[in-house]
Amino acid sequence: MTSVEQGEELPGLAPIFSAPVRWGFECVPPRALQLSPERDHPPAMRAVGTVSAAAGTGVGQITKALFAAAAVSLILLFISAAPHVGWLYLVVVFAAVGVSLWATMAFRARTRLGTARYRTRDAIGLALICAIAPPLGLFAQAMIARSHSALLRQQQVVDPSDLAAAQREHERAVADWQRRVSEFERSEQKRVSEGPYWFPLVPSPSSHLICAFGGSSLTWELALATLGGSMLGSGRRVFIVDVSRRMCADGLWELARRQGYRVHPESAPSGTPVLPAFEEMTWDRLAAILSELSQSAQRDEALLRHERHEDRAVLREVAGCLDQHAPVSVTRLEAALHAVASAGLPQGNGALSDEEYDRLSLLYNDVQRQHGGVMERVTRLERMLRGLHVLDQSAGGPRPAAGGPDSASSLRVASIDKRADELDSEILSGLFVQLLLDSMRGGAVAADFLILLGADRVPKRSLESLSAYAEREQVSTFLFFEHLRDDAVQVIGAGGAAAAFFSLPNHREAQEAVNFIGSEYKWTESQRTRGFSESVTQSRGTEESENVSYSFTRGFSGGSGGPSSMHHSTESRGTTTGKTLSEAIAASREDSASDQRVHEVVIEPEVLMGLAVTGMIWVEVQRGGRRITADVDCNPGLNYHPRVSKQPRVHPSQRTATPP
Repeated sequence: MTSVEQGEELPGLAPIFSAPVRWGFECVPPRALQLSPERDHPPAMRAVGTVSAAAGTGVGQITKALFAAAAVSLILLFISAAPHVGWLYLVVVFAAVGVSLWATMAFRARTRLGTARYRTRDAIGLALICAIAPPLGLFAQAMIARSHSALLRQQQVVDPSDLAAAQREHERAVADWQRRVSEFERSEQKRVSEGPYWFPLVPSPSSHLICAFGGSSLTWELALATLGGSMLGSGRRVFIVDVSRRMCADGLWELARRQGYRVHPESAPSGTPVLPAFEEMTWDRLAAILSELSQSAQRDEALLRHERHEDRAVLREVAGCLDQHAPVSVTRLEAALHAVASAGLPQGNGALSDEEYDRLSLLYNDVQRQHGGVMERVTRLERMLRGLHVLDQSAGGPRPAAGGPDSASSLRVASIDKRADELDSEILSGLFVQLLLDSMRGGAVAADFLILLGADRVPKRSLESLSAYAEREQVSTFLFFEHLRDDAVQVIGAGGAAAAFFSLPNHREAQEAVNFIGSEYKWTESQRTRGFSESVTQSRGTEESENVSYSFTRGFSGGSGGPSSMHHSTESRGTTTGKTLSEAIAASREDSASDQRVHEVVIEPEVLMGLAVTGMIWVEVQRGGRRITADVDCNPGLNYHPRVSKQPRVHPSQRTATPP
């Protein structure tokens, strides 16, 4: 990643103060070099028309030429019969022989059919006939050519003239194709070698309040230089409200001053507090602001509402005893509260007139003082005002009206005292935000962009009011949080589903950011099964049997011949033996896999924990759940990179996840 080292002298500030409004730049290397899609598809020659073979080969013209030559030779022979022109006969003979040979060669050159018919001996024979009788030989050859022409008229061949035109068109098409391929590939080479490498990331126009979380003081300083510089360069008025403990607005203030922009205050804001003054501030408005400040730490909404009304009632009653034509100040209000709390004691510092002191002494009776809880509330409010005298110190001059010198400033920076201790700093931050809300409520914030640094120190209720007033006044608001915890978790995405994340070293804060960024659907392999089984079955058997049978016959007979006898015996034996053998082999194999659709986070927490100093993850959820994420570098030195685009890039699909 190319960047400019810190402290390097820049050639000019114009690139920093240039449109459009941007958080920084996202690095998107050019696509790989692409070959022309036409490279493998050269143009083909168009289809060519056909004509008869006779017309295409010119056989008809040869036939006509032979008939004409026969007629001319006949006329010349009649002329050669006249006296003194006998030499003309020889001319006619030689001319007829030449024409015959020319016709034979032309016919053989133009058609294969002629080659088959006109053999060499035929050509010699026709030439001899033309030498003896020129008209007869030429006429005979013309008749032969005519018969051949009749055969050729039945055949179709390519039209020579159309073929020549098609070849010329094809040559021009090939030349144009080669030119287009060459131009496309030259433009691709130029795009890869010279095309934009960094693209500005423009804040979402649909989000009127955008939150940024994490980062160090240097991160904020560089991000403000990039973001605020582009705002000023786009002709917008920027109002930076710094209630953080960091000194990060001085860099942009100095750059804007050097570039010639009108800035306020005219001295660097890091040394002394710069708070809005009391321009036409009334006691009622001051009482409302102080009552909000006194209960800023209260979390119980019901108790908060009650206590706030009670504090405002006491402050209005005390302020009502003061001279309404005198300047409104915290010092006078504190003195008035002290006078109420110490009724009967000397006035003290002389901030109040005798008439005011008398009215304050009679404001509450003894019953209210002892049993109404008024004194506890007055004492608490008085102690709160002791740390707010800086408001009177910074309000030495009248507040400029809308359209005045300060409202015409391109950049205004308002900050609290960075040297104050933690407790005073918290009180000043609360007072400062309440004054800002009062200004926005009255439409007195003349700015196009409002940047609040240190929003962690502002209660969620005040941030929600700030968002509502900014949306009503059409002022785009940017909140910078040092951490992503407590109220910041509930504020994220309040003014639009967009947020910026700088480095978040704490793993819990990184996990909160991951939860906001969300997850997307992916198909993953959930189970894989693989099995193999094999079985072998063998059986053997033996069978043996034996059969034995006997047969015996005996006979006796008596007659004249004396006794006779017959004896017959039969014996048979058989043996049967059998063996059986059977074998069975079986094998089975199983291999299966199953996928399931799961949610996986778009960005892991480790990515946010390990971001560079100027690294930022931009997240925006658009209509329909379309999510856009971008890895951005806020280093203002990237404005000087030679391959920076002036226009934002259309977000491609690899930065977009749309759930089905």
